[in-house]
Amino acid sequence: MSINVVSDLPQELQLALNRAQETNLRQLTPLYNRMEEFAENDVVSLLAAIGQVPEARELFDVAITEMQEVPRPVANRVELLIIGGGLHAAIFASTYYRLTGVKPLVIEERDRTGGIFDLAERETFFLNSRNRREGNALVPGTEGPLNTIVNGYLQPSMMSGLEYQTNVDMAFPIRVNLALCADVITGMPVTSLDLPIADGDLIVNLGEAAPVEADNVIIATGVGEPKTEGMTADRRVITFNEFLQRFGFRDDPFPLQGLNRVAVVGAKDSGNVVVEYLLGQGPTTASSVAALDYVERIDWYDQKALTKEAFEDANRSRYKGIGRYMPRVGQDDYYYRVQPIPGKVIQTFTEDGGVRVRTQLESGEFKNSELVYDLVVFCIGFNDQANQLLGPPEDFEDAFQDVFNSDLKLVVAKKLEGVNLYKVGPCADLQVTDQERIDTPVLGQIPENSAAVFRYADRTAKLCEMIVTGDV
Repeated sequence: MSINVVSDLPQELQLALNRAQETNLRQLTPLYNRMEEFAENDVVSLLAAIGQVPEARELFDVAITEMQEVPRPVANRVELLIIGGGLHAAIFASTYYRLTGVKPLVIEERDRTGGIFDLAERETFFLNSRNRREGNALVPGTEGPLNTIVNGYLQPSMMSGLEYQTNVDMAFPIRVNLALCADVITGMPVTSLDLPIADGDLIVNLGEAAPVEADNVIIATGVGEPKTEGMTADRRVITFNEFLQRFGFRDDPFPLQGLNRVAVVGAKDSGNVVVEYLLGQGPTTASSVAALDYVERIDWYDQKALTKEAFEDANRSRYKGIGRYMPRVGQDDYYYRVQPIPGKVIQTFTEDGGVRVRTQLESGEFKNSELVYDLVVFCIGFNDQANQLLGPPEDFEDAFQDVFNSDLKLVVAKKLEGVNLYKVGPCADLQVTDQERIDTPVLGQIPENSAAVFRYADRTAKLCEMIVTGDV
């Protein structure tokens, strides 16, 4: 099934397409003509062209937001309800729409869809996997795509030819596919889920709105909410998500202004992204030029790779540029801006016009930081809050069972025993198996790949197929 331009495209988006074409017709026309070579219909060709013209993309993006935030009645009962408006919601909705012609209901707590990729309004970080054309496999080392919205109409690979694409290159296709393939309501928190009695439906409680009964509920809330252990209430102490929102804010031309000394807490991918940005290795620093705004020192806590060489050995190839600013073996007098500190931060506190951190060293002793920081960014991981929708999380910790797919020969999701409630994507927290490590070595080499797009995307689509065909 493909989208019928006349009957299936919401009127608001049809009008936005027309207005977007008028913004820069000269630039859009050759793009549209070329996009027809790979897009499956005229609408997708035009959307792919719009995605590459900033003025047109912003206009269409605003139209999506306005369409989804308009208060409107919510159906009392639906076949399928998806909680979350990010990547895996887009994959599930696109697959379901292609298979059934029905648009599922998507509930997003934020005022915009797009998930973590959309927290920043402008290009703020690069994706971890390389950009490739669409293909048949989502496996590193093959010709298939690594960043893909399975069964989506608009793909990230249609947005740019960058080796490593930006968050915006992923966010716009997510938002467009959800707008095309789902009935989306934003700004609506899901407060709780009531389990069915006998053969009844799940009841989804929606803040101030009336509850919705659903045959199937898909939890697609991504990695969850940032952990905050050790953080104090101070505007200079922020989480990774807050970092994306603050430094990706389009109306702030000088995001690095006033930042000379910064502490980054946490050494996984989110910590890498923050350090990369502060060093000027991200997609942009807006108008924060080095002559005016320059981060002189970054203390990187809980970073166990103490040298350039150790860091490069332990991390993805795309982050190797960070190593240039770290201490080097045998070069004690070498200038470096990034100081790795293996201690764990247990507390932050305000002092001398800035923020200090208190760490617990590997020896067990405690130590306060020598420097006072202008900013402290916590990148210590995320908490899955999906189980909290059901009641005390500990009551449901072991209640979700594996859903196995015989085609992929893999577990594709988690399902609450006896109930049509599923968790997909990173919130399913599917453990990497020994066979996966053999088939896909990068899963063993880099633990963070356990939550990668290439690992979960096909699984989410397969679960949708299983639900539609009744094979769950």
